[in-house]
Amino acid sequence: MRRALVPLAALAALAALGLFGACSSFAPAAEVAPNQADVDEGGLLGDATAPSSDGAPKAECPSLRGPSMVKLAGFCIDSTEVTVGQYAAFLDAMSDLPGGGLGDQPAACASNTTFKPPYWWRATPAESDAGLSEADVDDMPVSVVDWCDARAFCAWSGKRLCGRIGGGSLTPAEATTTASEWFVACSHNDARAFPYGDRFEADACNGVGSRGRQPVGSYPKCVGGYDGVFDMVGNVQEWIDDCDQDSGACPMPGGSFSFPEGSLRCGATDRQQRISSLPQGGFRCCATVSP
Repeated sequence: MRRALVPLAALAALAALGLFGACSSFAPAAEVAPNQADVDEGGLLGDATAPSSDGAPKAECPSLRGPSMVKLAGFCIDSTEVTVGQYAAFLDAMSDLPGGGLGDQPAACASNTTFKPPYWWRATPAESDAGLSEADVDDMPVSVVDWCDARAFCAWSGKRLCGRIGGGSLTPAEATTTASEWFVACSHNDARAFPYGDRFEADACNGVGSRGRQPVGSYPKCVGGYDGVFDMVGNVQEWIDDCDQDSGACPMPGGSFSFPEGSLRCGATDRQQRISSLPQGGFRCCATVSP
């Protein structure tokens, strides 16, 4: 089995490195309301429509499970990072399947023997010390998930891990180009350095100096590159479908609550091994739709 509980000494080392922060209180989760203005060719959409008879992409975003989605030109992206509560629903569903649903993984994920994160994925030590229960963190972004876990959740939700516009994986060199759904959504199609503009704003998103992860959508300035898309930088890093087939390294753009300014921009990525379960690592999903 590839995962084991992290010993207390390791947790202390993570704390010393700033991979999770102490916190005394947390801002309440902001309600992410549908944006009435169009977002390029669309906006926040309702229930998914059935595929057309000729097999063409759906016209609207799937919305059965996970975060609501924002429709851009040719694809949809989750409005927020996947939350603890949403991931818990996925784990419950997998527990009812033969073999825990693990048989549907690609060969690269053969070593992934459980979708359950290996340690404190619900309430972190800092959150527990602040008096938060597991129920209190349901609106936090899920973390300590590896690439294979993220891919499986997106498939279960009727979506896929964000990758190439039109579907499929990116090449390692394409993570910060307009071939990437994640990068296009963050940078307003390469028009901005940060989701909210071209100049860094220290208080816009949940970055270095914060109290750890925060409820998704709770930073009202951290919106963009398109209206209705929240937390593209900060809070937690996000897995995307762009792994090097030889090394197994996958990019995680966006930076996290423990990252400085240089990593809290759309064009910054941090590569991690596909099976890495990091306290600052999360994800969101995408879906291909007709423009």
